Amino acid sequence: MNQSKQLNRKKLPLFLFILIALFAFNLTPASVAENEETDLLEGELTIHGVYLSQQFDDEHKIIQKELTEYSYSAILELRIYYYKLDLFRDNPSTIKNYGATTMTQVVAGSNKISGDGADLSSGTNKIRPMICSMKSDTWQRNWENKLIHVRQASGSGSLDYGHVNLHISMVPGPGGYIYRVTARTGWGTAPFIRKDVPRAKTKIWDEQEKRWREETMKSGLIPPDYHPLNEVKFEYETEPGKKIFFATITNTKVLEDFLKKPDGSVSFPINAGYQVKQDSNESDLRIQGSLVLRGKRKPVEAMMTPPEGFEKWMPQADAAENTPGNGFKVDVKIHVKDQPEEEPTQTAKFKFELIGTSKEKGICNNYPVNGNTGDFDLKISKEANPELTVSEDGQSAESKAELKYSGVYLNAYDWGAYGKLKITAVLDDGQEVIAYIEGNKEKRQLKIPADENDNYVADAWEKEKGIFEKNYGPDWDDDSQPAGQRRNGDGYTLYEEYRGFQTKAGYSRTSPLKKDLFIYDPDELVKQYYEPYNPAKLELHYIDPTMMKFSGEARNPENRWVNCNSVKFNYARQYAIFVKRWTTMEGGTAGEANWITSTDGLNDIDPYKGFEQPLKSIYIIKISPPVIERSLRGIKDPDLRQRTFQLLMASTVIHEIGHGLGIKHHADGKIETDESVIVGVFNCSMRYNTPAEYAHPELLKPQLRFCGKGEKWKRPAERKDKDGNTEYYFEEFNSHNCFGQLDVKSDP
Repeated sequence: MNQSKQLNRKKLPLFLFILIALFAFNLTPASVAENEETDLLEGELTIHGVYLSQQFDDEHKIIQKELTEYSYSAILELRIYYYKLDLFRDNPSTIKNYGATTMTQVVAGSNKISGDGADLSSGTNKIRPMICSMKSDTWQRNWENKLIHVRQASGSGSLDYGHVNLHISMVPGPGGYIYRVTARTGWGTAPFIRKDVPRAKTKIWDEQEKRWREETMKSGLIPPDYHPLNEVKFEYETEPGKKIFFATITNTKVLEDFLKKPDGSVSFPINAGYQVKQDSNESDLRIQGSLVLRGKRKPVEAMMTPPEGFEKWMPQADAAENTPGNGFKVDVKIHVKDQPEEEPTQTAKFKFELIGTSKEKGICNNYPVNGNTGDFDLKISKEANPELTVSEDGQSAESKAELKYSGVYLNAYDWGAYGKLKITAVLDDGQEVIAYIEGNKEKRQLKIPADENDNYVADAWEKEKGIFEKNYGPDWDDDSQPAGQRRNGDGYTLYEEYRGFQTKAGYSRTSPLKKDLFIYDPDELVKQYYEPYNPAKLELHYIDPTMMKFSGEARNPENRWVNCNSVKFNYARQYAIFVKRWTTMEGGTAGEANWITSTDGLNDIDPYKGFEQPLKSIYIIKISPPVIERSLRGIKDPDLRQRTFQLLMASTVIHEIGHGLGIKHHADGKIETDESVIVGVFNCSMRYNTPAEYAHPELLKPQLRFCGKGEKWKRPAERKDKDGNTEYYFEEFNSHNCFGQLDVKSDP
């Protein structure tokens, strides 16, 4: 059954018949009763039409005028049926005995439509929606004999249902035969797919009633209603005033060669239309467009290729937040499915997207102190990608031309930058293909940096530290070295240790296995007197006020805050130890560890409460070299005086830093007396010197360590023997385990 007549009998409200081109192709001999089916081809149809209709009265004055413009484009699939038509070549006049003999049928626009019994749906290549637009205006003559604008309708969008049927037929033509292509399109009550595109709207004016209203057409886009062109008899002049205009393809060899071997593509312009001139009405239709035919292309895949050595790449920031650090390029190409080395016939525009990109403050955990939180840590920069159109935020880009190969250069803006790269190839037929990572078709997003255990930390760094197989989470904090201290961990999470810190020695990623201590040492007392011995065995990092939140105010909870730029994977604020040279102190002491008292709301009356989280509570350590110098004025020997000064300075700095790290006096928290604080392991720096040692400085021994668990110390004692005589001996005690009291971790 002729499909166009069937549609007319059903009186579907929405349809359009369009004459679009004429062309010829090679015929394969066969019997008249049989036909041979070929492989699918592909095509793309683009149409723009202008339709003008006018109605006249007896005086040939216009009483109504309608002007409609419409356009649509569709991706097509073609199947060619060959018939025995060689007799028509020999004698074109015989075609009149057969009418319009279908040689090729094209169906497109929905997921499954069949024509003439041929199902042209494709499970692997979904039919794309039709893109349509329409605008229609109507003018009528009113009671004042004026032609006024009474109606306007317009709409545009993507239709999720519709179809285009193409028939290629042989018909008589000037000097022999020609090949005719007729197109019938329709989309019924077709809603728009895209919600961001408004439905068609109609504006209606009624001049007589002086009113105006606007209503939304419930059926969506409506094409103009006029005579179906494929029912017009194909003669150059069918009736007085009625003419047919159509384009012919003069070089039919191009099409014939293509159909013999459908490689590449061929394109045919469209220029068709008709005119009707009668006493009561005139109408004019002009159609322009194009039809592109190409061989059925093989399924296409897209593959992205990270650079060589990508698995070892780690982000590195520049000195400033808004300037790019290190980077790398990811290449992408389209290829025939399962054949990475075979180029497809298609081209594509490539879309690059960064997904889940980090937005940490600054460039690392502590620099710059007032870091920006509103910017992304990974970007596609315009400068590094001149061939791409890059978004303002640097999170997406698109190739400027349709290509088979492309690439994107990514830059890090933070030492802890992470994110994922997704690449989509938009083929020239509208199909979208998400690129897989070379070597693994299951992976469609590239993790940056390489991060197989999904903890936002580069696998390369974890392997370097020997913890990759542990699969620690980003907020893990269990530094076990040095062992034997109050607890594991230094307060800095795995991600923070990896993201790293700025120090006076430069940038550094810290160790997740070793506890770190950050030190503000403006007078280099720690550098000179503590670091050579490092009795706490911590990893020492020197910083200044540009590398931490620093106010110098005891009550300010942000004072000495080191990980001040840590946003996401953070346990708590961690603090630097602050050691400062002091001229003199109350009581004439050589050193003090000043903690925040109970009046600050952080500790209770017990002064030792500050040792529970010492770095959080002890805001400054004061060392007074002048006090030590004055105590040594009685030593005449300058060498002995200098040696004694060095020993006392070292033991004093180590002693006060011991307090700053949570060590109590050897009195074990009991009431301190002159005797209670001088007992203990002899060379532990937490032991006070005896009066005899001060009286005989030549007897001073180095006190440059912290005593540990299992150590013993002795002191002289006396007792009575069985005869009542006094005997002297050494009484043995366990050490105070100063090393085991050390704790550098602050809790929330």
